[in-house]
Amino acid sequence: MSYRVELLNYGEEDAWDKIVTTAPIPNPMLLAGWKAVLANAFSVCPLYLTARQGESIQAVMPLYHSRSFWTGDSLQSMDGAIACKAGEQNAEMTLVEYAMDWGNNRNIGYLFLRGYVPDTANNRTTRVLHTEISLLDGSEAVWKQLASNTKRKIRKACKNGYTISHDSQISEEFYPVFARRQRDLGTPTFGISHFREINKHLSKNLFFISCTFNGMMVGGAVLFNAGNRWLNLYLAVNREAQRDYASYLLYWDMIEFCSFQGASTLDLGRSITGSGTHHFKQQWASMDREQPYALLPLHKEIPAGLFKLSFGIKHGIWKKLPLCVAQPIGRRLRRAIPFV
Repeated sequence: MSYRVELLNYGEEDAWDKIVTTAPIPNPMLLAGWKAVLANAFSVCPLYLTARQGESIQAVMPLYHSRSFWTGDSLQSMDGAIACKAGEQNAEMTLVEYAMDWGNNRNIGYLFLRGYVPDTANNRTTRVLHTEISLLDGSEAVWKQLASNTKRKIRKACKNGYTISHDSQISEEFYPVFARRQRDLGTPTFGISHFREINKHLSKNLFFISCTFNGMMVGGAVLFNAGNRWLNLYLAVNREAQRDYASYLLYWDMIEFCSFQGASTLDLGRSITGSGTHHFKQQWASMDREQPYALLPLHKEIPAGLFKLSFGIKHGIWKKLPLCVAQPIGRRLRRAIPFV
């Protein structure tokens, strides 16, 4: 069965998103709204491909062309790589072949596929972990599986005076909390324009949960949904609030909220095996799902250590930078690197 590959046309966003939300594994990272976020908040060129039969879209693949000193000249997919209608798996390779031809014709160095490994020679692969919680039986079933110590910390956060609220937009008060947390982890972060563009272009699939203390925001979680699947893409809590278990309260409310919204699965995002973040996520009656990443060389050698990207900066040094220094430098570093 043959497919015709075309770019996403203006006005086809709903048709694109219908493919994403009804795919066997819906993925909010593949939604059409990310195209404008990438174009407006970063120095990359989005390339949103559709595989068609007649006028009907059968599969979609969002990519972006990035030129970075740190990652080289590359064509990269969004996390999840491809969404297609049931029974249209042959369209996947059609989209990958088109992407490879597009990159070859423009002398691009390599193709980076997050979530799909084609049957081709010379690709380099690794696997990342997505920690997921099944909500098919509701949040009450999850609560019963939690350790007594985890439940105690949730209750303790409530007694300590932390409160939770929900919104359909990311509060700008969250950005300083998020930027500080990223600095503390030794990771350069993007500018606030990224959150502003998300508010504009992904509002239909966006929810923000904030954690406050004495009227001041101390933490938050940014959630996206596609169909009955939810993703926590960004989460941060101040160091001081973490000592009072505010992060436990935030996670539990996130689980309750998604369950109330009818979610079947809550994806807590990517983790490095054995890391502190991974260990924390494992407390929530969760399961790990491996997702493959593939690097396909086109015209240049793949940068060494790309799967362990650190921007060439030692994490220990970055952690010690004042925020007034780390934020502007981080914005410049991340202009051509939307996702790591």
